Amino acid sequence: MAQCREYLDNGNRCRRSTAQPNGRCRTCHGITSEWKRCTHTAARGKYCGRKHKTLEEIADHKAAAQARRNRSRSRSSRTTTSTWPSYSAPSSSYGSAQPPYGTRRPRQTSPGSRSKSSGQGGAEGGTGHRSRQPLTEAVKREAATLCSNAILGQDVLAAFESQITAYVSSEVINELMEHWDGKSCEDLAKIARGLLGLKGYLTKLLQVTLNWIVEKTNIGIFPRLVACQLVAAIPLPWNAKLVAVARVLQVTGICLCFSHDRLLECRCLHDLVQFESMQAIGHLLTGAIHDWREIAERMPQPKAS
Repeated sequence: MAQCREYLDNGNRCRRSTAQPNGRCRTCHGITSEWKRCTHTAARGKYCGRKHKTLEEIADHKAAAQARRNRSRSRSSRTTTSTWPSYSAPSSSYGSAQPPYGTRRPRQTSPGSRSKSSGQGGAEGGTGHRSRQPLTEAVKREAATLCSNAILGQDVLAAFESQITAYVSSEVINELMEHWDGKSCEDLAKIARGLLGLKGYLTKLLQVTLNWIVEKTNIGIFPRLVACQLVAAIPLPWNAKLVAVARVLQVTGICLCFSHDRLLECRCLHDLVQFESMQAIGHLLTGAIHDWREIAERMPQPKAS
């Protein structure tokens, strides 16, 4: 069913389905005294006939909200450290399959090996583990431009709006959009980093447990390696769900930052570049226009460190 063609008085696109021949839904498009969408049935045209906020009041409310966001952004820019500094479990990039205990090769210390393991040596496809150094302003501008072009070129916002309410209630999304600021973006990015890091921890725990069990049964080293690496490579249901939720959170943060003209400060976007690669932006946004249940499969997995 087609989406309603009207916009709410606050400028947001109506997300309800068309219910009338004129392309409208049957719900009022006004804004109530609580700054929420009116849920009464439209008696005539777009409105239900009750008293709603005027366009001037809505504009003043938006200006005040923008001022609060600016103040919050300036505060959050001074305290951007996260309890999850990266996607990685200790000494391992998330999703990487390390050999079990007693089988690791000596650590290489040459400059070339350090460059390759950190993802700065030109890993194929740009999916190697990335440096955790803060991004420069030039890199942030490049990422914002690349992201903006991908969103506009692939109509990502329309795909986001059509799918997000299938998983999250429209009331929650509307509240998030209304109060979106730097703190909200940082919070979504922090949760996504935690989920991706948790995936690595759980995979590592399963590998270590399996290795301990088979070691007690006198199984050879290479069969053990095969089994442990299969544990890391084959996505389990809980594993795939963690990644999918994290990726949708990143898509949400990027889309809302784009809508609020703050891609340069988008923490979700910066995480993609800082911990993965510039190419990850395109992969994520391409996955966002398809079924979100498959979004984890459309993102390349980082290579083992």
